[in-house]
Amino acid sequence: MNEVQTKTNGNPFDDPAFKEAFMNETVPFALLLGGEEQTARDKLEVVYEFQKNLSKIFRPADLKVQASNITSVKKMTVGEFQTLLGSWIDVDKYFSAVVGQTFVTKDDEMNVIDFDYFKRLGYIIQETDKEVLANYIVYNFVKLARSYFPSFMPTNGNSRTEECFELLERNDLVCPLDSLFVKKHLSPQLHSKVALIVNGLEHQFVKTFENSDWMDSKDKSELISRLKFMDILIGGEDWITDLVKIDQRYEALEAVEGDYLQNRANIVRFRKNKKARSLPEKLVLFSSYHPYLEYEANYNALKLHAGILMEPLASASYPDAYMYGSIGTVSGNRIIDGLVRDRHYYYDSGSYEEYFLLNSMDRTLTNRSQCLKDQIDSYQLHGENLSGQLKIDPFIADNGGFTLSYGAYKNAFKSKHTLPNLNLTEDQLFFVGLSQYYCGHYDPEYELNTIKDEEHVPDKLRVFNVMANSPEFARAFKCSERTALNPEKKCSVW
Repeated sequence: MNEVQTKTNGNPFDDPAFKEAFMNETVPFALLLGGEEQTARDKLEVVYEFQKNLSKIFRPADLKVQASNITSVKKMTVGEFQTLLGSWIDVDKYFSAVVGQTFVTKDDEMNVIDFDYFKRLGYIIQETDKEVLANYIVYNFVKLARSYFPSFMPTNGNSRTEECFELLERNDLVCPLDSLFVKKHLSPQLHSKVALIVNGLEHQFVKTFENSDWMDSKDKSELISRLKFMDILIGGEDWITDLVKIDQRYEALEAVEGDYLQNRANIVRFRKNKKARSLPEKLVLFSSYHPYLEYEANYNALKLHAGILMEPLASASYPDAYMYGSIGTVSGNRIIDGLVRDRHYYYDSGSYEEYFLLNSMDRTLTNRSQCLKDQIDSYQLHGENLSGQLKIDPFIADNGGFTLSYGAYKNAFKSKHTLPNLNLTEDQLFFVGLSQYYCGHYDPEYELNTIKDEEHVPDKLRVFNVMANSPEFARAFKCSERTALNPEKKCSVW
């Protein structure tokens, strides 16, 4: 539904403007199936009330996955889940219908997110007329299928070709494109170089945790175990350049020439089937050509997309010092960010039932980061005081990412060459690489607005904070004492 400014602070379904927007959008869908407009409006009024009832029991998507709500996840067998739901649905038939085959038994275990939601859902379903349920299902199908009708044209400004590429990615059909991209842009030499850097970073993590005097032994053991289980995906899946395996991946997908909507239905069933067949293994989605470097806490995976392993951040010919500063620091940043953002709970193998509470880490990180908080509260940007406006977590992640990557760089067996025509030492190249990732230009007004509206942390301040808290930076560039980039008081978290 189009975004609407609601007049209520609670459920948007209570807002008349929200309801009117719903009706304006859904009635045309209903008329596609035939019938009179007033009849369609009357039936959709009831569907709206049904959705309103659902909204009252539905936990927002972001809350479902936040670590603070992980206690709402319950482990149970399929049979127990059936008992929870009651007789209004046959779980076995539902799962079999979704994937086209029987793949679970009543004794198989599953993780149920938001246990209370399913208890309430049964009551609402059984109290709702079957015609309303049918109309709700048909409406949602037509809404999803509309973009696959021959007459549909995108309204987001994209060309038809751009829309097709987006659909390929959205439907997990990008492997052939990924394969071509990786073959062209990610050489074996660069892959090996990045692997050495990330492995060195992982070893530095373990060393840092082992030598830490502010985490208890249980937390150290759990974190080290998590690091050792971490998947490191460089460029893409290991098989992404193997055309035989790509063909095998899609061999169960049936394509019907000239029937776009049927192909969409086939793709949905294919994806559901593939995901079901992968259980209980981890299924980490990956699009190689994106310029991302990310850590997925739910899967305990560090993903370095091929799209980011390109100049000016990475190259097989770049000095190791520069690469440790760029790719190494950002990789460390992403892992630390995962630990900080969801620091209450972690999952050893990415599954919800395997979690633990980092008691000492939770308490101590707050105290150790107070110095950083005092620093960033004193920052100004474009003449505006930013006290209380900047989130602390990105700065903690930057601080830790630098510390770990610099330690890995110093302990590594690395090449001893620098960039031509630049009178820079290896240590100086490390910091040039670090800052390169954050290099950019922003309109001052836009930058200030993103701080307020999106809680964005300006890249300039992130680089400044790392450099100002680094004695290594001050030594490398011979900064005068008590200057902006070499203050007397420096902060360190990790």
